[in-house]
Amino acid sequence: AGLDLAARARTGLPDRPALAESFRTTGLQASADDVSRLRQNEALDLARTFEEAGQREKGRKVIADWLDFQRRERLAPGDAEGRVNLGEKYLNLLQDRATALILLREAVAIDAQSQPARELFRRLGYRYQDGRWVENSAVATAPAGGEEPGRIGDTDPLLGLTPAEVQARLGIPDRKSQIVTQGTVILQWVYGGNGQRNVQYINFLRRPGTPPTVVGRYTNP
Repeated sequence: AGLDLAARARTGLPDRPALAESFRTTGLQASADDVSRLRQNEALDLARTFEEAGQREKGRKVIADWLDFQRRERLAPGDAEGRVNLGEKYLNLLQDRATALILLREAVAIDAQSQPARELFRRLGYRYQDGRWVENSAVATAPAGGEEPGRIGDTDPLLGLTPAEVQARLGIPDRKSQIVTQGTVILQWVYGGNGQRNVQYINFLRRPGTPPTVVGRYTNP
């Protein structure tokens, strides 16, 4: 409705440009405030409109909010391919390499043989070594003696932690859920909710014979 109002404002009120512009601004802002109703092409058009009006940061926020909504509400726990596709969008639309890498790690945690995830890792300058994906620069500078490289590219300090370690840092979660897929168990802990801001979603992966560890975290600002 907001986009429709913005589109009709100028054509419907040619003799009252100030009022038309006011309606247009109201309509654009209404859509920006609720990106969950937008399709991808509508979100891109809205962002472009803000940029053309000299509001580049507001346009970028529209894209970021839309992608975050897709990540938070549209991704099924066992959807490896969806995570790869969304990771590419974070890269292409926001140049957000950090979030794309988190989504890729979640994807290979769900399906270690995911070819799209492997290809995107390689495009980002990663290679598979000793059971994990590491940056080529990390491989080249790995310590002597075969020690595992550090978590280069992993910017989140929770990655790799067990539930007990996460609880020691963040306390008892407000909600827990799990899904079993392809022989693995994906756990999700949620901190916050009920209208609170900065809700945290932490995903753990547990394979047979191994303890669950964090493979991704995101927040709902």
